[in-house]
Amino acid sequence: MSVLALVNPIANFGALWGVGYTMFKHRGLVSAMTGRELTDRYAGQVLGASWAFLAPMLTMTVYIVVFTFIFQGRLGEIENPAAFTAYALSGLAPWLTMSDVLSRSVVTVVSNGNLVKQIVFPVEVLPIKVVFACLPTLGIGITAAVVAAAVSGVMDWERLAIYLPAALLSFMFFVGGLAYFVSSFGVFLRDLKDIINFILGIGLFLNPIIYPPGGAPDWLQTSFIYNPIANMFFCFHYAIVGGVDPPNQAWIIFPVFSVVVFMLGWRAFRFLKPAFGNVL
Repeated sequence: MSVLALVNPIANFGALWGVGYTMFKHRGLVSAMTGRELTDRYAGQVLGASWAFLAPMLTMTVYIVVFTFIFQGRLGEIENPAAFTAYALSGLAPWLTMSDVLSRSVVTVVSNGNLVKQIVFPVEVLPIKVVFACLPTLGIGITAAVVAAAVSGVMDWERLAIYLPAALLSFMFFVGGLAYFVSSFGVFLRDLKDIINFILGIGLFLNPIIYPPGGAPDWLQTSFIYNPIANMFFCFHYAIVGGVDPPNQAWIIFPVFSVVVFMLGWRAFRFLKPAFGNVL
């Protein structure tokens, strides 16, 4: 795929139609495979699919306890623990969801090799069902963040109603594009799973997720301005907690970047799909 082909606007916007058509045409299959993804993940465990809700709750609780009560994080002059909890949750929810999507989508094509080799099977639904199966983490975290923000008194319901849907929609485009990228390249580069896990391990501390940008060194704060991942957290923080972050550039950088990632991810997946069967 040449550089000119990658930037072809007609082909890129055609990707949006392609995904929409695929999801509508195979909506029953997507729904069934999403449910199976949730149940198979915890098959044989006592609590079963309940872990889809318990696991993110426990993980976020640990982070909140550590950074709210042990390290006593705060939002500038705001010393209300509930406000900082809302801030941390509004960053942790998309981060943990994105991490889950990346770690699972990178192996989804490989682990479903028997389906991929069937000519009639729509391989494009595999990354989609991974994204949908990871959404409980996002829903739980965002709900908890909204409750904490309301309790702390930093909630602005009008701002929430306007900006949170925009942040969520951009996030869906972003993680969907990432899922298509890593699932396609993961077929050819089996080390990609370990590379992603390493990047995720350090990414939590290189982005303003559980600390305000003012708590980072100057060089890192400067990088936040042009870092689309950091701008993703700016959007969620601003929508739920309020003016604790500079939101201006975030509402341009992150949505635009998300759509571009989605279009290119879909096209890369479709371009590499004919070679999946040979490699598997």
